[in-house]
Amino acid sequence: MATEESFSKAFHANPAPMALSYPSSGEFIDVNEQWVRLVGHAREELIGRSSTELGIFEDWSKRDHLVHALKTNGSVRDFQIRARTKTGEIREVLWSAEMITHQGAEVMLSLLYDITERLRVEERLRASEERFKRLVQNSNDIVSLLDERGVRTFTAGPSERILGYETHELTGVSAFDHIHPDDRAQAETIFRGGLSHPGEVRRFEYRFGHKNGSWIVIETIGVNLLHDPAVHGIVLNSRDVTERNRMQSQLQQAMKMEAIGRLAGGVAHDFNNLLTAIGGNVELARMEPLAPVLDDYLGEIQRAVKSAVSLTRQLLSFSRRQVIEDRVIHLGNLVNETKNMLARLLGEDVDLCVAMADGLGLVRLDPGQLEQILVNLAVNAKDAMPNGGRLIIEGSNVDLDENYVATHPQAAAGKYVQLSVSDTGQGMSLDVKQRIFEPFFTTKPKGRGTGLGLATTFGIVKQAGGSIEVYSELGTGTTFKIYLPRADSRSEVHVETRDSQALQGNETVLLVEDDASVRVMTCNMLRHLGYEVLQARSGQEALAMMSQHAGTIDLLLTDVVMPGMNGRELADQLKRHRPQTTVLFTSGYAEDVIVHHGIVDQDVNFIPKPFTMQSLGVKLREVLDGDKQSSRS
Repeated sequence: MATEESFSKAFHANPAPMALSYPSSGEFIDVNEQWVRLVGHAREELIGRSSTELGIFEDWSKRDHLVHALKTNGSVRDFQIRARTKTGEIREVLWSAEMITHQGAEVMLSLLYDITERLRVEERLRASEERFKRLVQNSNDIVSLLDERGVRTFTAGPSERILGYETHELTGVSAFDHIHPDDRAQAETIFRGGLSHPGEVRRFEYRFGHKNGSWIVIETIGVNLLHDPAVHGIVLNSRDVTERNRMQSQLQQAMKMEAIGRLAGGVAHDFNNLLTAIGGNVELARMEPLAPVLDDYLGEIQRAVKSAVSLTRQLLSFSRRQVIEDRVIHLGNLVNETKNMLARLLGEDVDLCVAMADGLGLVRLDPGQLEQILVNLAVNAKDAMPNGGRLIIEGSNVDLDENYVATHPQAAAGKYVQLSVSDTGQGMSLDVKQRIFEPFFTTKPKGRGTGLGLATTFGIVKQAGGSIEVYSELGTGTTFKIYLPRADSRSEVHVETRDSQALQGNETVLLVEDDASVRVMTCNMLRHLGYEVLQARSGQEALAMMSQHAGTIDLLLTDVVMPGMNGRELADQLKRHRPQTTVLFTSGYAEDVIVHHGIVDQDVNFIPKPFTMQSLGVKLREVLDGDKQSSRS
């Protein structure tokens, strides 16, 4: 009796869910409180009924087999099964049972162990491990674990894709074996320093020998976790930064070029105003009676101004702030005009030969851009002929047919002027030839080339609707063939020479210029040409003058870049009140106010600084007479 009582106390006090039942029918004889809590049925609902009747266990198909095993062996241990609570919740449990004698009868003592949370944790752990595995496999990082000697004890990640080696080829090998000899000492120093600073994160870069024999730049972040019993190693995260470093270098170069370009553009803008004032006043002075010696001096000043104008154009072209004026030009004449400049650029050890065919067609292009093309190609040719040689520039008319286009997809069929530039230099390999038009690509020593010259040339030619081909082999020299579309009409050729009498006018011009010296000089030019002049220092002053002037204002001549109100804004406001007034812009600096991508808008009248009285007179008559004709029509 005491034994039964002790069993009952132990049964009901046990922290594990326990039940007594008949092995044949499965009817419950007794259950403890933990069993009641697990299954959710009250004790009185359970006693006298079976688990099958109450639907407590799922997958109870092996019950007979288990009961047989229980009777044969006397016990069953940790059979995993699902238990359904009264509310329908499913719990994963381990069922253990043994046969005992209770109150003179052989009964089954069952014990349940709820493993639901444990299984959930295990599943989350498995999912986490799988996620980690997939992240490592698909990341850009190679994860390595080193021992205190620097030997890899574990490697995971895309090592074959990045380094060329499979993970097993790196495991068990010193992490320093494939490092470039020039970088190995620094890497070992950083490693040894990390050994004495547990937990400190260290970052370093080095060149790693790819399995294919090339060198790539690897960035590694390492942390010493030798003190952590779960890791007991030095963890490295490594990634290929070769391309990133190359792009950063290009970006830094581009930023440097942009900064220099902004400086050059700003200097050129101010310099253009100075040249406009100097050149214009010298031109006006030479129109007065002067002693021959003074006229000679002024002539020298004019020649210096012309040279300075050429220099300024190069500065603006370099900074990409040059105002581009597409116009029909005679390519041969312009090439011949630049011959002397190119000869000085090439030096005495390079023989320059220029051969332009008779009857050469016309092309539509900005003259400054054509000069830029010639200079870029001449500079490259000079570098390719360090011991001297010959540079040949030829021009001819060509017709590109469909057969040519079929083998040169970048070209289009049509009539072209071909500009050919050939040198007798070192030539190029196929790999170099395939990349020469890429921005920032250069074969020149560091500090001697930007890699922008040929890229700029390519862009200019494409912008003009043409194409460019390069023919070169190592040791045989290089030839660039540029195809520019022929212009339709010779009558479009830009001509600045007119009879001085034809340049005279009597219209009223509102001149707006914030630079005092340029304003005074331009005002004198206009009056010398016969025009009535109203002058203002700013857009606001010009609008006030316009409202007070009762007479006609035939033309607004305004600078584009001015503090406060710019030239375009001034023109827009003036047109609202005086729609018949013609507008002529002037500037020495490309601004989006009047240009798009550096090219003057087609509906804009423009004269670049610095200008001469001749060019100003021609432009004024062109604009005013053209406006009168359009008004009559």
